[in-house]
Amino acid sequence: MKFLFYLLVAASLEAQVSLDGAWRMTRQDSASFALAETPDSDWAEAQLPWAAHPASGVFWLRKTVVLDAPLPEAVLVLGRVAASVEVFVNGQLAGTTPGFGSRNVEVYQPRSFRLAGGLPAGRVTIALRCWESKVWWSSPFADVGPYRLASPAMAEAALDHTWRQAADSIYPRLILSVAQVALGLYLLLVWRRDLRWIGLFLVSWGGGWCVYSYLSSHPSPMSVNWMVALMLLTSAGWNAFYIASLQVLDLPRRPWFYLVPVWAAIDCGLMLARNLDPGGNWIEHPNMAILLVYPLLLILSAKRLWQGLYRGPAALILLASIISLIANWGNSILGRGTVLQINWQGFLIPLTPLAYLLLSLWMSAQYLERLKLQRAERDRLAAEMDSARAVQSSLLSTNTLDQAGYRAEAVYKPALEVGGDFYELIAADDGAMLVVAGDVSGKGLQAAMVVALALGALRNRHSSTPAALLSEMNRSLVQRRSGGFVTCSVVRLDPDGRATIASAGNPPPFVAGHQRKAYEWAVPPGLPLGLTLDADFEEAVEQLAAGEQLVLVSDGVLEAENAQRALFGFDRTREISGRSAQEIADAAKAWGQNDDITVVTVRRNG
Repeated sequence: MKFLFYLLVAASLEAQVSLDGAWRMTRQDSASFALAETPDSDWAEAQLPWAAHPASGVFWLRKTVVLDAPLPEAVLVLGRVAASVEVFVNGQLAGTTPGFGSRNVEVYQPRSFRLAGGLPAGRVTIALRCWESKVWWSSPFADVGPYRLASPAMAEAALDHTWRQAADSIYPRLILSVAQVALGLYLLLVWRRDLRWIGLFLVSWGGGWCVYSYLSSHPSPMSVNWMVALMLLTSAGWNAFYIASLQVLDLPRRPWFYLVPVWAAIDCGLMLARNLDPGGNWIEHPNMAILLVYPLLLILSAKRLWQGLYRGPAALILLASIISLIANWGNSILGRGTVLQINWQGFLIPLTPLAYLLLSLWMSAQYLERLKLQRAERDRLAAEMDSARAVQSSLLSTNTLDQAGYRAEAVYKPALEVGGDFYELIAADDGAMLVVAGDVSGKGLQAAMVVALALGALRNRHSSTPAALLSEMNRSLVQRRSGGFVTCSVVRLDPDGRATIASAGNPPPFVAGHQRKAYEWAVPPGLPLGLTLDADFEEAVEQLAAGEQLVLVSDGVLEAENAQRALFGFDRTREISGRSAQEIADAAKAWGQNDDITVVTVRRNG
């Protein structure tokens, strides 16, 4: 007899009653619905677990079962039945979930309710007053149960099995989502403008599915407030994907294209409003960003296919748009759940994240290939610039010269790899020193070519006076039709201190010495070289005393500009004109270089 008693107790401890299947459902709301004697035969039939969550608002679910044996310690286990629920058993309140009818509901998850005093054998009526929040989108949280009346041990085992099964089924989606986040972060870190949009989409969309995947397979008290923030981020990600698709399809941005971000902004506002007042009379609709992005991309990609342009990306974007439309509106289109997936060796792999991962990988590969070509082109240009710089350096004469009782020093600091300034220090056959400083209009390779022409004409000179040398250079440049113009100064320094200068539009030189204050040498103006054959050049003469210094500078010194937009100017240049060429050039560069800087100093010994 005692053995039979223990056997009955053990059976009751392990007993359970499945609550899957048909329930009675009504959209009306009355406290009497919790009572067992309230009839429900005229209520609609609902199947639990849900194939798709019902519309927002309050509704009641009821089911009556018969227990063959008592349950001294009974636990009611419910799946993801609603955002929030009040549980009644035989007319008595057995428990509630947080936030019924408020904005503080928690994430969809299976729950258990311990029934005080257990349950006797016989009829048991379970009534659920449910509230579905308008804030939630339930598609990431499929209802797989369990629905049970069971002993504590069996209830715990059922919940553990559900969470383990959810973790196994969500594993492929989690892997895909993590891969998307990793790829998105990489693309963002590349810091390419055309890669940032697809990177932002991958991070936001993949990150959102990572969170959804975790919440679908682990108990969590996360509130709707955090989820709304996550949905806003996901909505921004769809806009980023839309812009990235326009780029990869090479579509011009028409004004109406910007309806997508405008519509998404309206959607975000409605989402926040529904969160602040979830019980309000808000219109239910799909995510507006998705509602507009998918059809629009489908049309645009189909148009590109029709035109025969960008067939690869157009076909992939078209396919991804179709999959996403079916996945998001699967109930209305196919009459089935909203998550499309394929079964591969026991793993349920969702098509939507898989499609977008493959599409994003392809788009990223295209961008990276484009980036590779651009880098190769940039490296080629850099190599050409290095060669041009080496050629230009070989063309320029030595930067120091001692001749006729003078010491000349030159410093050249190009603004780019190859500049347009030049200088030449020449020991003339008659014992004098010739100093030439010039500036070609423009910069880069074209300016360097003109410099080569100017220096070639100078080295093939037939005279040694400044005005005659400028005339020779002018004829050569005009005849070659080199383009642009050249400003230039030529100074002849004789052993007796006589300095003769002619200028073709170059800044006037400075004279500094111990006996008198530094000043600008008034030089007759002249037209730049290369404009006309009729240009005439006048000469001016100055006597340099022993220890005095002549300074020639390019406009890169005078026009150096600091952060306050102040120029280095003539006055500052004159004040430091007694210093070395290196010091003058360094001062102008430190002030703010925006053009080639050339400084030539000639000091008379003594």
